[in-house]
Amino acid sequence: MLPDLRTSDDSETLADCLSMLAISYNRLGAFNLALEAQQECYELDLKSGDPANISSSLNNLAGIYLTLENYDEAERLIREAISYEEKLGESAALAVRYGMACDILLKKEKIDEAISYAEKALKMDEEAGRTAQAAVRKSQLAEAYIEAGRLQEAEPLLNEASAIFSAMNNLHSLSVCKHQIGIIQAKRGDFSASAHSLREALTLTRQTGNLLLQRNISQELGVVLKDTDPRSAIAYLQDAVALTDSIYNQESARRMAELRISSQIQEKEQELANKEKEIGNRRIWLILLTLAVVLLAALLVLSHRALSLRKKNEEMMKKANDIKDKLLLLGNTPHGESENEDIASMIDTLKDLGSNAPDKALTSREMDIARLCCEGLQNKEIADRLNISTRTVETHKNNIFRKLEINSTAELVSLMEKRKNL
Repeated sequence: MLPDLRTSDDSETLADCLSMLAISYNRLGAFNLALEAQQECYELDLKSGDPANISSSLNNLAGIYLTLENYDEAERLIREAISYEEKLGESAALAVRYGMACDILLKKEKIDEAISYAEKALKMDEEAGRTAQAAVRKSQLAEAYIEAGRLQEAEPLLNEASAIFSAMNNLHSLSVCKHQIGIIQAKRGDFSASAHSLREALTLTRQTGNLLLQRNISQELGVVLKDTDPRSAIAYLQDAVALTDSIYNQESARRMAELRISSQIQEKEQELANKEKEIGNRRIWLILLTLAVVLLAALLVLSHRALSLRKKNEEMMKKANDIKDKLLLLGNTPHGESENEDIASMIDTLKDLGSNAPDKALTSREMDIARLCCEGLQNKEIADRLNISTRTVETHKNNIFRKLEINSTAELVSLMEKRKNL
């Protein structure tokens, strides 16, 4: 599908497909392929110039670079996305950008700035009544508070978020909150409560299948239980080692899959390039033939118009000569009733000549717009009446002014009234 879209003019659909492909690659762990797809999507969004799409692509790119631990590039991208979104003023998207900025800045140990972004994101989601999103922001803000040592402020936020995630059956987010609560309790020295919270988090994480989080929680449990339950601590640390091996093996398999997929994509692109090369000459000939047909048609139209104008001019000259002959005869005719009848006839003929004369090359659409202007309609009303855009009406009016050598609608109305009275 992508090769076909790349050869079409439907860049918007291609960008949507690339964005979805990047998300799929990201979930599969094929981060380099996800980065390639999202980068191509971003370049298409830049060409289209839609700031909302550009902001979304920048946010997605920042998330991929965050996963790849390229925090400097992730920060640059998310700040650019925020600058776009702040101008748009769409609170839901802006809250997402602020949340992403919080995660990235925490990795760069810019704690105060991360807290500021998380607080703004939480305020936006709460004011808009976005309960689920607000719970995520509370978890993010709590993480920033933990890094800043503000444990008393972090724990209530996590308890509120946990209640929401539990009601929504969002096991992954709930396990993250339980993990954070366990860390706070361990920092306070309450190792029994910490072990309980971490075990809850580990049970939830095993259901979601997140190996990385399972490993981190197992390591935390090993540290928390080392003094009170050394045997369990050793078992959890052994689990952490085994999980590390599994993650490494999965990462290797994913990289091999990336190479296979990348190779397949290159083969398809090469095949498409070969096909395009084969039909290149045919396409050129088709274009040349089309141009020839268009030029021939244009010549025929111009010839027809020239003949029509010539015929009209000949008819008008003939009538003018007839009038001239009549005027000469009048000069030799005695004054009386017949003279008045001949004069009236010539006046009628002159009126006919005026009505049949070309209207300074105004098109039928321009004539329609000129008449509606004389009726007192504004540009918007004319656009609605003719089912066209206001910009198109303005363009036609400019052409009318140029052709008739006038500068305003008032002059146009006056000129049309004079022609009507002829």
